[in-house]
Amino acid sequence: MGDMLANILVSVTSDYYNLEKKMQNLKRKVELLSCQEADMVARLREEERHPGKRRKSVVKYWLSEVASKQKEFESLEAQVNQNSRISRVTLAKYADEMIEEVTGLLDQGIFSEGVVLDFSETIEEKFVTVEWRGQAFKENLETNDIGKALNLDLSDEDDEHKRATKLGWALERKKRFVLMLDDVWTPFLL
Repeated sequence: MGDMLANILVSVTSDYYNLEKKMQNLKRKVELLSCQEADMVARLREEERHPGKRRKSVVKYWLSEVASKQKEFESLEAQVNQNSRISRVTLAKYADEMIEEVTGLLDQGIFSEGVVLDFSETIEEKFVTVEWRGQAFKENLETNDIGKALNLDLSDEDDEHKRATKLGWALERKKRFVLMLDDVWTPFLL
């Protein structure tokens, strides 16, 4: 019984006196997590520029968890700095829990299998207009004039339907459209 009480007393004393060290360790891990988050946002921004790419749900969830942990850390740090009425031992235990959670988020944030999905092939392909047809459009798809104007390289895509889909996504993302009138012989107002 005496050993058990001594172990509890040592643990409580350690938590009381090591709160600052634990907070420094937690702060360092949260800063590292923030850097990882910034890199992820930049990576997503780059990858989502390509037509037909969408961030994975697990990446969205991870980003929301990171934001939540950052807020929790700020709250804990404020409590520690205010010499909150909450005991130092309780704050130290909470810091230990957060260190484990932040470490888990750091490990999860690697995403070795990628951060985006190619959804032009996973969902019904979408077109900006009702119909893509006509000789002028087909010639443009072959020469890629509109694609070049949008900084979109379609030369690696052989399938006309997929080229049209990628072009449609790029136009929609830029909130632009192309009106191509082919074989029109009588004037009309737009």
